Amino acid sequence: MRSIKRRSQRGFTLTELMASLTAGVIIAGAVVGISRAASETFHEETRTLTAQSGSRQAMEQLSLDLMRAGYMSTGNIQTDPYVAKPPGELMNNLIPNQYVGLRRLSSVLLIVGGSKAATEPQSTFAGLSPDTIELGGNFTTTDQYPVREIQPTAGTCQRIVLQADSPAMWRLVATTAGIDQTPLINAFKPGPVTSSRQFIVRIQDGSGRYQYAPTCPQADAVGINGGVPYVMIAVNSTGVGVLTAEQTRTTGGASGYGAGMLINPVQIVRWSISNAPPASAVAAMTPKVDPSKFYLVRELVDALGQTDVTTTQVVSEYAVDLKFGLTVETGPVDAVNTAHRIFAFDDPLNGSYAYDVSAPPPATAPPSGPQRIRSVRVRFATRAQVADRTGAIPITPPGAATQRFMYRYCTASTVAKCGDLSLSYARVRTLTNEVSLSNQGRWFY
Repeated sequence: MRSIKRRSQRGFTLTELMASLTAGVIIAGAVVGISRAASETFHEETRTLTAQSGSRQAMEQLSLDLMRAGYMSTGNIQTDPYVAKPPGELMNNLIPNQYVGLRRLSSVLLIVGGSKAATEPQSTFAGLSPDTIELGGNFTTTDQYPVREIQPTAGTCQRIVLQADSPAMWRLVATTAGIDQTPLINAFKPGPVTSSRQFIVRIQDGSGRYQYAPTCPQADAVGINGGVPYVMIAVNSTGVGVLTAEQTRTTGGASGYGAGMLINPVQIVRWSISNAPPASAVAAMTPKVDPSKFYLVRELVDALGQTDVTTTQVVSEYAVDLKFGLTVETGPVDAVNTAHRIFAFDDPLNGSYAYDVSAPPPATAPPSGPQRIRSVRVRFATRAQVADRTGAIPITPPGAATQRFMYRYCTASTVAKCGDLSLSYARVRTLTNEVSLSNQGRWFY
């Protein structure tokens, strides 16, 4: 009886305790290892999904802008036969030199490699040369606004009084509390209400011809006075604002007081990859600035050809590449004998069609211009936020060396660091899309 009691009170031996502790440590280590691997996998997938999400959102917004290229505007202000002007007159002679944006107004202006300087040195490491593109059209409204009266020029400006009771105007400015002029100002002069920047308007006369003019350089160039809405345009160096039928020799132009003419805003939207977001955003994150981080940026270009941070929008972070390829009409100037040609993303002839129309055409330019572009293909790439890979894996299809799609992108500061075995590469996700430019499908001039 006594021996049984003594055995029931006996504890674990030292050997048993050591064995159980060892087993527990092994199990805990395995659990920690599995948890760490799961956590790393989770964060890797999160970074990848972030890159993919940013790419999709950016591609969607860029595609929407491409759809409106040429909308309520012109494919090429220099050669458009529907622009009202004296016979044989050159548009550059009618538009003062300082209005660079207006002089080069077209549906598509492609600056091949235009974003490369802003993405150095990483773009050089990867053999990339991202583009910049400018799109001309109406991006703020879908309405044209009837004119009530075009007043005589006064100094450097001319006031165009709009009909206050038109359906288009009521859709824009009417509220339950009365009249709000802010939407009218934002439509014709995007940005701060008090801004003095000059944008572009299109004025259509009864013959179906158009005139383009910059808004007046003053803060109240657009607004509502005593319930009467108005837009003020700048006159040229000879004091001429809206051309009359007499001045154009009856090839369009205003007659009488211009009642019944139509006016709408026109903007130029620039898409590029930039090395810095707006100054306000940089100030908030200066301690965390990553020199290898670039941004896909959307900006508005005014009539002077200038941009302003008040209209700059960061569409996507961690941008890597932005390229465009065109499909153009290459046949005669008619709708019968048309022929299409598709250009690869890095083909230099892309820039030969979508060139700056205010300057002489490039030596390689065909006898047409941006108005003959029928669709635009986009290739946009973003990278993961954190470099977590070694080595680069470019994919080069046979016979198409310029059509490279990247899987990894070096974020290091030197080429030498890209070649070592450190985790200096981030994964890349690339999207492509093609958008038809339906607004200029019938332009053959």
